[in-house]
Amino acid sequence: MNSLLSIKDLHVSFGLGSETVDAVRGINLEIERGEIVGIVGESGSGKSASMLSVMRLLATTATTRGTVQFDGKELFSASSKEMREIRGGKIGMIFQDPMTSLNPSFRIGSQITEVIIRHQHVSTKNAVAKATDLLEVVSIPRPSESMSLFPHEMSGGMKQRVMIAMAIANDPELLIADEPTTALDVTIQAQILEVLKGLRETRKLSIVIITHDLGVVAGLADSVNVMYAGEIIESGDVEGVFYNSTHPYSRGLLSCVPRLDIRESALHPIGGDPPKLSERTPGCSFQPRCKNAIHLCKTTNPTLQKSIVTGLKVSCHNPMELSPQMSESI
Repeated sequence: MNSLLSIKDLHVSFGLGSETVDAVRGINLEIERGEIVGIVGESGSGKSASMLSVMRLLATTATTRGTVQFDGKELFSASSKEMREIRGGKIGMIFQDPMTSLNPSFRIGSQITEVIIRHQHVSTKNAVAKATDLLEVVSIPRPSESMSLFPHEMSGGMKQRVMIAMAIANDPELLIADEPTTALDVTIQAQILEVLKGLRETRKLSIVIITHDLGVVAGLADSVNVMYAGEIIESGDVEGVFYNSTHPYSRGLLSCVPRLDIRESALHPIGGDPPKLSERTPGCSFQPRCKNAIHLCKTTNPTLQKSIVTGLKVSCHNPMELSPQMSESI
């Protein structure tokens, strides 16, 4: 079976004056039907840029190359009209900040119905009925009354639910969720994740979730891709990455997660700073921060290869060894 979304050798760069910033550097990604895929990494690692390029929503200063196929159709060569039908129709997106993604001048009901009418060409009455049903799907209380609310009259969690309702309004096959739980308290985060899980089950959605929160990925995704400096440096099923990761950066991310089951557990931050994306070095991008680096890491950039030990794909010349205690310490 062909993948629903297939990304091959994707590069995204931005021209900033005399400099060129390489935000995404040749990533490959396959999203299967009904699968939830996590993309994690530090801010600036290329997570959002890669998915915005899929939607062709990058700034005019961006340059892309590679291939992006959705359900067998090449998106980079699609016409503007075709992309307007795909965006919000075949592919829905939950943007990073619900506070600014909703128009403060319009009631939320009218914003959802506009999305439905634009793609389904139904009457306003039918669109209002479907919008009301969508608010119930995403667990907004008193959906009929809530249709008349302005965004400023809703909490952050409620606004995020409205964004989800808009993203699924036209029954998309793929949902891209960009930091869907940012700035929400832990209880609301859990509720939003439950909504997304339910949508996968009831609507057979494929979901790409972009986040820096490893806990979100652990509780929701089937597989995970760890990005650093515009590249995927380790990928595989969630359990494998969480318990058997061998890339020093992946292991570093996991050591930064606070633990509730071990008293006085220490956090071990990753030292140093991410590289400037306008300065491309010949070796591994993580090498200056890596305690496991060898001479080859300074001269040759590693490629993503499947490990015969862990079954994960890892981009590292000198991967870390698995310890017997690792599964207990993560």
